[in-house]
Amino acid sequence: MDPEDSAHQVALHVLRSGPVHRGAVARALGLSPGSLTRLGRPLVDAGVLVETDPVTDPATRRPTRPLDVALDRHRFVGVCVRGSEVWAVCTDLRTTVLDQASAPLPDRSPEAVAGTVTDLVARLVGAGPPPAGTGIALDGRVDAAGRVLHADALGWRTPVDLGGLVAGRTGWPVRVDADLACLTRAEHWFGLGREHASFAVLTVGAGIGYGLVVDDRVVDTGLPQLGHLPLGGAGPRCPRGHRGCAGSLLTTTAVLAAAHVATGAPTTWAELLGGAVDGEVRPAGWSTTPPRRWAGWSAWCRRRRGCTRCCWAGTAPTWPWWATRACRPPWTSTATPGRARSRSPCATRTPSPGRGRPPGPRCSGSPRARAGSPRPDAVRRRSACPTPC
Repeated sequence: MDPEDSAHQVALHVLRSGPVHRGAVARALGLSPGSLTRLGRPLVDAGVLVETDPVTDPATRRPTRPLDVALDRHRFVGVCVRGSEVWAVCTDLRTTVLDQASAPLPDRSPEAVAGTVTDLVARLVGAGPPPAGTGIALDGRVDAAGRVLHADALGWRTPVDLGGLVAGRTGWPVRVDADLACLTRAEHWFGLGREHASFAVLTVGAGIGYGLVVDDRVVDTGLPQLGHLPLGGAGPRCPRGHRGCAGSLLTTTAVLAAAHVATGAPTTWAELLGGAVDGEVRPAGWSTTPPRRWAGWSAWCRRRRGCTRCCWAGTAPTWPWWATRACRPPWTSTATPGRARSRSPCATRTPSPGRGRPPGPRCSGSPRARAGSPRPDAVRRRSACPTPC
């Protein structure tokens, strides 16, 4: 491995996990103690890393001075551009918010947005030293060069070099990316995914989003149209004319509109979840249909890349809880007190017409399923099984 890349990995590991013992850094990166000393000493001399107070290493039982990053050495400014306002925060190396500001966005032209962002950054920095970098997140598609290809919330249909406009006014380095990619990186470095090498980030709220981390790297999911994944033939149409896609069924606006139609009265998200908590009866199984659709959509996203860990976020982060309540296994029966009959959804049996009692369900891993059905008139069908048999 290139020494420069190895030093970068050491600094990144200390940033994400510090303060951390030297032995833990060496074990996590597969380095020998001598190699870690050779790579870490220049970082300490340059002020990138600092040595904290001596403690006892729990693995070796020897005194050691853990490594940490110099939090007060660098400042960063993060900006979130929404459709009607702009938010900005000033943070240290570990994204601890030091100051924040916001401003309305009456004009959505690229020049006006760049001007608003520049004013907020200047307000946060003040008379202090310039930030080490400025990051801008927005809802849209951004290419590898940082150009905004399109942003529906801002009405941008042609490529816009927003980073170049802001950097030309401030003179500081600027990075522009999609808000979902920024969220995925934040969860990867400092959030729930910090201790996992691979996981997925699913967001449901005003829109649909899907982020992916594989082998400690944020990758392009290649799913720009994930919000238009078909979930059923019925349902309302999305703004692009698709009927029954994820964007027309799972967003907060779509669910609240469907609840209004089903109940005949307007409702809020809190009232909707309150009804699910209290067991309120909804027309035609209303309280179970949206979360079941959400569960199917999230399962498809996870199976696409084989992710076993997911982080749910967005303006409606209570979807997993609602889906858990609505998608309780219907194959558990309590007809006999103290005894429950388990039925796996992996395999069901459909009898031929005219036959009597339908055969009982068998899991694909049962001896009868492996040996073949003794009843030739039974047709076994396979479906996706969300639960281990």
